[in-house]
Amino acid sequence: MRGWLIVDTALGWIPLVFASGVLAAVGMPLPSEEAALAWAKAQGAQGPEGGEGALASTLRRYARGEPQDFSWVTIWWEGMSPFYSRVLQEVRAIPWGCTRTYQWLAERVGIPKGARAVGQVLARNPCPIVIPCHRIVGKDGSLKGYSGGLDWKRKLLALEGSLASPHLSPTFQERTKPIHQVRAEAGLR
Repeated sequence: MRGWLIVDTALGWIPLVFASGVLAAVGMPLPSEEAALAWAKAQGAQGPEGGEGALASTLRRYARGEPQDFSWVTIWWEGMSPFYSRVLQEVRAIPWGCTRTYQWLAERVGIPKGARAVGQVLARNPCPIVIPCHRIVGKDGSLKGYSGGLDWKRKLLALEGSLASPHLSPTFQERTKPIHQVRAEAGLR
């Protein structure tokens, strides 16, 4: 059975779906609890998941801009191809405040010319934020597709202080705008 948990955060209501107690899907923050519940039910959730637990607390801290690591969260990998899960596992290891390119990711999973292929996997990431596909950017540092929309990608990168300056080289040499400026530009507190 699939269960839901709706987490009220500074970014909005984040719906979580669990399969046999393991995280199977994460929705983007939504404006209301009702919208988050509707999203969870559309993912096949049939009833509430027991208790809030550590994931809800971690998501709340993340939404407040506190660096968080989600690598401890168990993900429901069933039904994913080995390539799909390998790509998502690699993305999962990208730390808070860092960005990587699609090309970098393709090389990491052993397919140097597979930037588009990894992009297709990321477009179907079932657990955005927890599996931080928003941290993958174009080779020139530009923001490319994101399942939650580019506005959300920009907001999440700004929240993490990693919204790259348009003048960065493809190596991103750890130069970013000051965090207060990035947050203000993205409409975050």
